[in-house]
Amino acid sequence: MGAGRPVKDRPRDRANRLGRFAAAVTACVILLFAGYELAIVVPRAVSLREPLGVDFHQYLDHARRFLETGSFYLEHQLHGPYVIELGDPLYPPAILYLLVPFLVIPQILWWVTPLGLIGALVMTSRPKPWAWPVLALIVADPRTIEVVIYGNPAMWIGAAVAGALLWSWPGALVLLKPSLAPFALIGIRSRGWWLALAVGVVLSAPLAGLYVQFARVLLDSNGSWSYSLPDVPFVALPLVAWLARTRTPGLRACLELVRRSRREVARSDP
Repeated sequence: MGAGRPVKDRPRDRANRLGRFAAAVTACVILLFAGYELAIVVPRAVSLREPLGVDFHQYLDHARRFLETGSFYLEHQLHGPYVIELGDPLYPPAILYLLVPFLVIPQILWWVTPLGLIGALVMTSRPKPWAWPVLALIVADPRTIEVVIYGNPAMWIGAAVAGALLWSWPGALVLLKPSLAPFALIGIRSRGWWLALAVGVVLSAPLAGLYVQFARVLLDSNGSWSYSLPDVPFVALPLVAWLARTRTPGLRACLELVRRSRREVARSDP
């Protein structure tokens, strides 16, 4: 090949670039719809006097009541069959170990911590183009928007899945929502997973009486095993990114991404 002669693109290269472009455009269009949806949902929630983080604050009230009275579940949940109402606690008592600290620490961490972990995994995985529209669809899912706006504890289940993909042992924490237990299988073959489960069992021992109530709460409710299905796409988001990864996600990849961003910023400065 002569010097200076332009190298022609191979058909496969052109197809890859076209595929990446199509995936990026599709993902952007989907995210634009999500932004439009968000612009409608937030003002509506405010007009209906539904405070942002309503689920989070309801669970904080349950945690506060537990500290004051020893009761976590509501009276109407403990006296025979009942219809699930907005604000009924349906998580096992172990979630108190997550909730109680937020009576003291900055509440913004309720969002920053799980969403930051999920975001870090997605960014450092650098998913293949085919996953971009899929991830965008999950972000645009109305249930995803509700989970984030209302501060639903499902955010932490998604974070546990992300943690399991990175370090294995957080997979045991998915059991905080038993209806999503299949996701807890991530990392189950590691020793750390079983150690985390053992620690959870030990910490749950003082709450044994509440676990008896929890069983009654589930059996007497009108809910079914499928009530958590709407949460599956959000919880599966880090798994989709991991399956489509082009690099191993983690702290090292995150630090490399930060360093690269700094170099690009420094290069763009006059």
